[in-house]
Parts: sequence; C-alpha cells; structure tokens
Amino acid sequence: MKIQLEKKRPEKKTISKYTDLKKILDANCKQGLSFLANNTGIFRGMTGTKDFMVVDYSKGERSSTNTDNFYTVIFDNSPYFKDYPKRSKSMICSNSIAYAENYTGWSEPYAIIPFDGTKIAVCPRQDIWETKIPQTSVFSRSVKNLELIQYSDHFTSGKSGISSETNKLSEIQEKLKQRLNNDQDFRATFKHKNVNEIINDIFNDLHPDTLNFRLMSIPNFSSTFKNSLDKFKTREGGSNECWVSGPCVAIRLNVYLKLIDGYKKMATFKQYIQESFNNWVRYTDQSLADDFAEYKKKEESKWKERSEIIGLKFPIFNSKEEFKQLLDSSDIVKISSLKNVKNLTFNPSIDDIKVMVSSYIKPRDVDRIVDGINNNSKLPLPIILKGSKGMWILAGNTRQSVTRVLGSEPKAILINVEEK
Repeated sequence: MKIQLEKKRPEKKTISKYTDLKKILDANCKQGLSFLANNTGIFRGMTGTKDFMVVDYSKGERSSTNTDNFYTVIFDNSPYFKDYPKRSKSMICSNSIAYAENYTGWSEPYAIIPFDGTKIAVCPRQDIWETKIPQTSVFSRSVKNLELIQYSDHFTSGKSGISSETNKLSEIQEKLKQRLNNDQDFRATFKHKNVNEIINDIFNDLHPDTLNFRLMSIPNFSSTFKNSLDKFKTREGGSNECWVSGPCVAIRLNVYLKLIDGYKKMATFKQYIQESFNNWVRYTDQSLADDFAEYKKKEESKWKERSEIIGLKFPIFNSKEEFKQLLDSSDIVKISSLKNVKNLTFNPSIDDIKVMVSSYIKPRDVDRIVDGINNNSKLPLPIILKGSKGMWILAGNTRQSVTRVLGSEPKAILINVEEK
C-alpha cells in the first residue's frame, strides 16, 4: 500500500450532520450497511478533521510518489483487468484498521462505505507489492514466485528505467523500445522479443487470476470478511489491500465503531441514527426556572382545568423544589410509546413548526433547536404529565416535533402526578 500522489485531487464533500449522513447512507449505501452488521469494513489512512464526508477518487488521478507507477499503468490497460476499478482512479484501502493506521499521520483512519453497486478489488496480501507471481513468461529464463516489487524492478530500475511519472501505456512502450534498441543485456533478458510481445507477456504474467486477486461485490466482501475487525487487529494479521473507485462515504474510525456498536444493539442503522442524538439533559438551570415560571403563570388559568380533564392532582407542583425533584426522579420514555398525549403536535416539516410557534405569546427559536440537534448540543428533555385519565405535554413540544422531523426518536420525562 504505497503512498500515492494525487495528480488531480479527488472530490471530497463534507457531511456536517448525522441526519444528512443517514439520508446519504439510506439512499446510496444499503449494501455497505452490511459492513456494520458483519463487524467488518475497509479502511483508509488519510488526514481529515471531519467525522464523515463523501469522497470520489474517480474524479482524481493517482501516481506513486515513492516508487514506480509501472504496475498501475499495466493494471489500468490490461484486458484482463477491464472489469476492475482503475488503480489510477481508486482509493487504496485495507480491511485492517491496524494496517491503515500506518498511513494516517497524526489522525485516525477512516472507514469507507462504497455506494451501492461498487466493485471492490482485493489483493491476496496486505500490500500489493508483496503479491506473488507464480511463474513468469516475459523473461528469457522463467522465474517462480517473484514478488510484484521484484518483477517491476526489471523494468524500472536504473537511469534508463521506466520513471514514476509514467502514466500511459504508450510511454511504457516507448521506453521499452528505446531500451531494446540501446541495451543489449536488456534485449537478452527478454529473449529479443519486440515491444508488443513483451507487453502481452506482462499482461499474462500479471493476470488477476494468476495473482489471486478477487473482484467482489459489496455483499460478497462483507460476508467473506465477516468479523475482520476482530481478526485483523495487528499489522501481521494476514489482511488484504483493496481498492475502490467511485463515490464512497468516509467515516472517522471512532464514529464508525460507535455505529457498529449501535447496530449490534439495535439491529438496524436507522434505529441507531434515531438514537444518535444523545445529548438530551433532564433540565438546565435556565429551563428549570423557565418551565416552572411558565407553569405558575398558567396554574389557575389553564392547568386547573387541565388537571380535571386528565386526572392530575392540583396544584400539580407545590414548589420549584418539588418540580425539580420530580424531574430528577421520573422516567425518560420514548414519546412514540405514549398514546393520546394532549397538546402534542406532529408537524410534517420545519416550516410548519415555524408557522405553529409564530402564534405563541413567546415564539420559540426553531432554528436554534435545529442547530442544537444537528450539532449534538445539550437540550432539555420535553416534559409530559401523566394523570389518572390521560397525559398532557407541559414543556418541550417544539423540541420534540423538531426532533421527529429531523429523523430522530424524541423522548420525554414522564412525571406521574395522578390525583389521589
């Protein structure tokens, strides 16, 4: 897995929100989500500050910086590799986190989830250079079990060798022609063959079947390397270099491992995302003061009648301290598990929520709530009161409705204050 220079930069687009990540994965990566279920994946060591992004290396062009580019050009032009993703337009990865970490610099590696239908090329070794060529036909004397790096050296070593800047088959052919004309030892190495014969022999020597390469669908890769995260914990774990071309979602490792853990617990990625906003708090000092003040303001004008309707004790709270104690001790529940909560709204869109709150005496800042949920900021939980004859939402209706519209599962503190 040699370091590569991006001659033309690949396309990278940042995903800033969990909800956007969910939408992209749901729409484009249904096959790749099997990586989560099977405790596997492909990983790339690359620098980055974002937790997730869409990358597309087919929009760029790669060339080796610390070694020759010979084999990349051969693979890209070989008729036997015609169904494989082009190495020069691919992201080079590993199915081992430990191996990918060697190429991260100061940051964590990323897990890569290709878009549906992407083919994954898989090497038999952890580094493509270690690939064994069982037997060669291009040289005057057949050689067995050469590694790819040794094989390439025959064409790239020395001042007259094929340079690392070579990125076209025609350039390799021209360089071979020059060496055949000017170097008698070089001609003898190849049995005095012409350029086309040498190229054909190279294609045959580096046939993907001969090299034990595999071209795999995403589901096939996922099932074949099931539990590879446990198997390939060290660089010596017998892992595989692989490469993919086309759009993929890159997810920082620590986030990806949380996704896998969530997937194991909840069976589906959708359920995990629904639970992903986990920065709800029971209350803040400000929300405690505001919610109790709002209750006291409406205690006689509204809550006395409401208490009779749903069977609440009245007064519901004798003091702010009692209110706080109930918030601390009451259960947190999924709102979807509750039936017929009065004054609870189910808005279809953020715009609809904004229209709703515009009529409030004290309008809510919907955009602030949206930003808070998308950025995992701390938000106080909604509060629902439970009486002997029903339930009524006391605070946080706007927050729960925004949460639902954004695709997460809203929760609330359920306070039992039934009339005695």
